[in-house]
Amino acid sequence: MKKIFYTPVLLLTVFVLASCEKDEPDYNRSIFDTSTPELNSFDKWLRDNYTTPYNIVVKYKLHDVETDFAYNVIPADLTKSKQMAFLLKYLWIDAYQEVAGDGIHFVRANAPRLMHYLGSAEYDNETMRLGVAEGGTKITITEVNHLIPKDIIKQNFFNTIHHEFGHILNQTIDIPADFRTITPASYAPTTWYNRDEYEAARLGFVSQYAGKLPEEDFVEVLARYITRTPEEWQATLDLAGDEGSAIILRKLEKVRSYMKTSWKIDLETLKSVIQRRSQEIQFMDFDNLGF
Repeated sequence: MKKIFYTPVLLLTVFVLASCEKDEPDYNRSIFDTSTPELNSFDKWLRDNYTTPYNIVVKYKLHDVETDFAYNVIPADLTKSKQMAFLLKYLWIDAYQEVAGDGIHFVRANAPRLMHYLGSAEYDNETMRLGVAEGGTKITITEVNHLIPKDIIKQNFFNTIHHEFGHILNQTIDIPADFRTITPASYAPTTWYNRDEYEAARLGFVSQYAGKLPEEDFVEVLARYITRTPEEWQATLDLAGDEGSAIILRKLEKVRSYMKTSWKIDLETLKSVIQRRSQEIQFMDFDNLGF
């Protein structure tokens, strides 16, 4: 009986010892994947047009560590990502580089280090986030899958990138203190979306969102002035009426002065360049970008 009882125990012991020997870790092998992923044609284009000249990394594949876990989002489509990358460089980076006195150096010094694309928007109970600038180092662009290349001027992307880049500039050199005193009592940080465009304009705001905070107001004036045609800008002033338009023009003058004194950029020249480039994209073939 004792033989029958002890034999399986002995065999089990041998098995456990054998298993321990088999699972001995290899201390010469790294737990991290150190291999270099193969670059596709788009990756190479991004490297040559964003990373090498400007030190900007574009992440178009969904990276969970780059997303806000408070929102449910989907990855950006590859074709749409290519079109977005081309358009943002042409209508934003290249435009500023053309106008800035030191060209590439201005963009390299002030552009975010990371551009992150999401296929969908970020929704909460009341509003939708179309983009966000984080700490001056990252800009997230949402709703990439809804991009219509030749209609980007009418979509939110065009205003969003200039809005978010305006935040990055303001994080380096703050907005003028007296800008905050123009309409201090009219800001509504938590209820700005309850106003319609008409009410916002009458209070001296170029958009509903401009009425949230002075910092948002400032970059909305900047972004909307340089991306809107003269006719569209005049329509905003007409909607605002005499009192509202006078406030908007006063704010515009503060923005114009800030860009000139802080960044040596003439706002009218920047607007002209952006308007010209906006027309040029109408003649481009976005189905054959070459990468």
